[in-house]
Amino acid sequence: MNIFKLIVVVLLTGLCFQSHAQEKQSPTISYALFIEDAFLGGINHVSIEKTVFNGININNTHVVGISMGFGLGMAGVIVNNAGIAYCPMYLNYRCYFKKGIFSPYLNFSVGGMVLSEKEAWSSTLTAGFRKHKFTLSSGVFFHAYQYKYYVSRFADYSALPVGGAESKLTWEFPFGFILKLGVAF
Repeated sequence: MNIFKLIVVVLLTGLCFQSHAQEKQSPTISYALFIEDAFLGGINHVSIEKTVFNGININNTHVVGISMGFGLGMAGVIVNNAGIAYCPMYLNYRCYFKKGIFSPYLNFSVGGMVLSEKEAWSSTLTAGFRKHKFTLSSGVFFHAYQYKYYVSRFADYSALPVGGAESKLTWEFPFGFILKLGVAF
C-alpha cells in the first residue's frame, strides 16, 4: 500500500510542475520533457528501461525534475529474485555546459525501483549530449536490492533435505554501465 501512495504523490507532483509551467511563461524558466530508452548491463543486472523525465528548465542550463518509467530485467538479481518487470522512479538533475544546437550535459539521478513485492534503491551518473531534439548519454549505475533467500537444510552426508527451508535476508549491490538514447521536448 505504501508503494501505491508513493506513486500517487509522484504523479500529483509531476502534474503540479506541468500545470505551473503552462500558467506562467517566463523567459528563464520553462517546462522540459525527455523520453529516454536505456540499456543497463553490469554485475548481477541486465535490463532495459523506458523513462519519462518531467522537469523545469532554468536558463537552458539546469534541469530539475522527476523521472518515472518501466523496466524489464533480462538477467541478474531482479529476474532471479523479484520477477521481471519493475518501475523506476528518480529525482533528476541535468546540467548543460553549452547552449545551442549541440549541448553536452551531465545527468545525475537518485531514487528507487518498485519491484513486484519489494523496493530497491538506484542511482545513475551519465554524461552525454543533446543535438536538436535527440539525446545520447552513457555512464554508470548503482543499485541496492534486499530480498529473501531460501536455503534447504541437509543432514550430514545426506542428499535429502531435513525440515523446511530457511529464509535469509540478503542484500545485493549490482553496478555497471548504462547507455541512454532519447528525445527532448
